[in-house]
Amino acid sequence: MKKIIYLGVLVVCALCISGCMTSGLSIRENNNSNYSHYLYGLYDGLEKTSSTRASRPVLPVKIAVAQIGECAPPSAMIDTLRKEPALFCKIEPIPAVTSRTSNYSAAPGQDESKEKAIQKMCRLSEDLGLDYLFIYGGTIDIGHVTSPLSVLDWTIIGAYVVPSHSLDGTGKAAAALIDVKNRALVFTLNSEVKLTSSATSAGVEGSHDIIFNRLQKEVTADLAKRLAERLKLYL
Repeated sequence: MKKIIYLGVLVVCALCISGCMTSGLSIRENNNSNYSHYLYGLYDGLEKTSSTRASRPVLPVKIAVAQIGECAPPSAMIDTLRKEPALFCKIEPIPAVTSRTSNYSAAPGQDESKEKAIQKMCRLSEDLGLDYLFIYGGTIDIGHVTSPLSVLDWTIIGAYVVPSHSLDGTGKAAAALIDVKNRALVFTLNSEVKLTSSATSAGVEGSHDIIFNRLQKEVTADLAKRLAERLKLYL
């Protein structure tokens, strides 16, 4: 009887074990430096008037691409865009890293406002002979829940064979296309990808890394496709 009660307690405990991991689309995108800060930084310190309008994209466009927290966007973004020569005649990856793109506080005098950062990125894009800046960021959330089968993890075979862990991941990305000459917003885009996976107790950490990397790649590629689809409306 005691063994049955003990087993029942283990099952209940197994059902209660859960967790969640949250990260930026880049691991260096965080509360100090994220997409919202850069987007709203476009409006900080500016006296915007009704005459400040973004120019209508004339295809093919010359575009700078930046992922917040990275010195250059990944191939999942750039390669997807380069498959659309009718939409893009020039694509230049540029960095989107500032002194606050970390979890550590910047030294006095080294902090840079997002208004200054986005203005500098627009100026860099102009110097490169580009018309638009496409800047993006996002979040990745992975939930982790153990099933009643986790009681078998007490055995060596169970820990390596029984898929007692469930992973549910969601990747979200948001982006803005900015007219660098007028410092004006053209449009915004959003993307979302969901993935699920199961893993053994011994392999859950590796499975977590795999689903994280897949979410990064797939939501980035989907965002690139959405950018192409939106620009096709100007053909």
